[in-house]
Amino acid sequence: WLKYIVNCDLLKWLLPHFVAHLHWALLPSCCLFARLSCLFCTISTMGWGGKGKGKGWAPAMPGPMAMGAPAMPGPAVFHHHRHHRHHGGIGVGTALEVAAEAALVGGAAAAVVAASTRPRRRPPPQLLPPQQVVVLPSGGPVYSQPQQGYVVQPPKGKGKGKGKGKKGKGKGKGKEEEEPEAKRQKLDEPVEEKDEIDFDWEWQDRLVCLVNLKAASLNGTYGTVKEYMGSETIIVEGKKKKVRRLLVALQGGKGEKSIKLENLFKVMTGSLVKLRGLDKVELNDSVAECGKLDVETMRYVVTLSDGRDIKVKPPNVEYYANYEGAQVAGDSEYMEWFRTAASLKDKLTAIEEMSYPATQLLPAASLEVYAKKFPKSVVIGHSNAAHPKGAQLLLRDVCMAANAPPGARIIFISVPRDKCVAPGLTEMRHDDLLRLSKFAEWVSKRCTPRPVYFVLPGIAAKGPTSLLTAATCAWPLTVEICTDMLLLDSERWKKSPWARLDALLAVWSRRPIYVLPEKYAPPIEMGDGGREQGPEEGENKQAPLSFKPEEPLTIERPIEAAAAAAAPAGSQEALLAALAARAAEVEKNAANVKCPTLAVRRL
Repeated sequence: WLKYIVNCDLLKWLLPHFVAHLHWALLPSCCLFARLSCLFCTISTMGWGGKGKGKGWAPAMPGPMAMGAPAMPGPAVFHHHRHHRHHGGIGVGTALEVAAEAALVGGAAAAVVAASTRPRRRPPPQLLPPQQVVVLPSGGPVYSQPQQGYVVQPPKGKGKGKGKGKKGKGKGKGKEEEEPEAKRQKLDEPVEEKDEIDFDWEWQDRLVCLVNLKAASLNGTYGTVKEYMGSETIIVEGKKKKVRRLLVALQGGKGEKSIKLENLFKVMTGSLVKLRGLDKVELNDSVAECGKLDVETMRYVVTLSDGRDIKVKPPNVEYYANYEGAQVAGDSEYMEWFRTAASLKDKLTAIEEMSYPATQLLPAASLEVYAKKFPKSVVIGHSNAAHPKGAQLLLRDVCMAANAPPGARIIFISVPRDKCVAPGLTEMRHDDLLRLSKFAEWVSKRCTPRPVYFVLPGIAAKGPTSLLTAATCAWPLTVEICTDMLLLDSERWKKSPWARLDALLAVWSRRPIYVLPEKYAPPIEMGDGGREQGPEEGENKQAPLSFKPEEPLTIERPIEAAAAAAAPAGSQEALLAALAARAAEVEKNAANVKCPTLAVRRL
C-alpha cells in the first residue's frame, strides 16, 4: 500500500509543495530536515516502481503536474505560480532544476538547499542563450532555451535495457550519433594515380636501359636520367591512362630523348652485387661485378671473383657497393680529417665515406696453429708451397677489420708480389708462413692482453676485378690504419716493386718499419719490462717491437718516371705510379732521389 500511495500523482504534487513550504519555515533551525525534504522531492519525481519510458532518469508517469504549467512527456517544465514565487519554494524536478529556479527568482536559501542535494545521475543544465542547442558527448539530453522558461529534452530511446544504438533500448547509455563512414573503394573502380614522382631520390642521374620500345634499334641502349618532363593523360582502349616522361641522355652520342617511364629499367651495371637465390647454392652470397643487361632475355651478365661470367635474373642480384676505382686515396685535405679519428672504428667509417673498401685481417693466433699442425709442406714438386689444408684453415679465420676488438694491434706484413692485392694464402710460400708463425707467437705474448692481427696483401680484399682495383686505390688508407710495418726480408722482396711501395707508404704514414730476416729466431724475453700493459694505454702509445738501433735500408723506386708516363690508364702500372707519387709527397726535396734510404729496425 505504501508503494501505491507513493506512486499516486496527487501525492507527488501535494507533498513536494507542502514540504517545500515547511522546510522554508524550519530552515534556520533544522537544516537536516531541509536536506531530507529536498531529497524526497527528488526521489518522488523519479517514478518509483513505474515502467519508465525515458532513459534512466525520466519519470514513470506521463509527467508531474506543476502549478500553472501543463504536463509534458519528459521532465517537467519548471514554472511556479506567482503565489509561490515570492516564497522561493522548491517545485517539482530534480535538485539541480531546483537550483536553477532558485537562482532565477532570487531564492538564496532554496539555492543553498538545492546545491546540497545535487544528484549524480544527471548532467547539470546550463544557462544557454536563446535558441542555442548543445549535444552532450555522452549521448545525453539536448538542452535548449526558448524565449520563456527552460526546457530539458530527453534523448530518443525506450526502456531500461542496455544501450544498443541511437534508437535502441537503454538506461541513458545510448550510443553517440556517429558520422557516416567514408565510402569504400570498389574493386572495379580505377585507382587515382598521383601526378608527381620522387624524381630526386629515385631517378635523378640514375643509369637506365631502354626496353620495350617500338623503335627496336634503341632497345638495350644505356643512358642517364636528367630531368622529369611531367605527365599526360591519354585514352587507351577506352580507359584513361597517365603517362610520365623523363629526359634521358643516351650513351654513344645519340643525344637526349624523352622516354616514357614504363620504358626505363634501372640497372646496376658497373656496381658490385651479391648473388641471392641461385640454384647453385655455392654462389649465393658471393660478391660479383654486375655487367650489362641483356634486354632480350632480361638477364645481367655478372663476373665472379674467379673471372667467370654467368647470366642471372635481376631479382637474383642485390646491390652491394660502388667503390672508387679511378683515383688513389690520400689527398691532404682528406688525410687531415682522417688522422683526427681516435679509434679504428672511426677510421673505418671514414674509409667507407670516401667510397673505398675496408681491409680484411688475419689473427696472429691462426698462424700459430698453422705452424703446429702443418710444420712441413706436402705438395709434391713444390716444397715451398703452402699446405693446402693449412691454407684453408687460415682462410676460415679471415675477418673484416670492423670485427677487430678495440685496442687491437694491427701489423702490416709486406711480402714480395707482382700485384697489389696478392698473393693469396694458397699461393704463399710455406717457409714464409712458418717464419710469420714464429713471429706471431712471440708478438702475441709480448702484446698480451692486446690481440694482434696481421694485414696480408693477399687477403686485404676478395672479389672481382673492380673490387681489387678499389682496394688498390685505398692502399694508403690500409697502411694508415696499421700500427707497424713488417718487411719479410729476402732477395725476392727487394725485386718486388709493390713490396718497395709498402715501405715508402710506411714512411708517408709515419709508421715504424721492422725487418723480419730470413733466418728469424724469436728473442727470449727477460721479465715483463718490455711487455704492453693493456689496451687502455691507447692505440697511439705503442711499445716498440725491437729496441735495437735503427739501420739504413736502401731501396729502388717502385717505378721509373718513363715507365709511369707510358703506363695505360687503369692498368696495374698506372696505379703503381699514382701510389708512388702519393708516397713521394712526404719526401719533398728528396723525391728526385733514385734510391731512397729508409731507417729500419731488425728483429
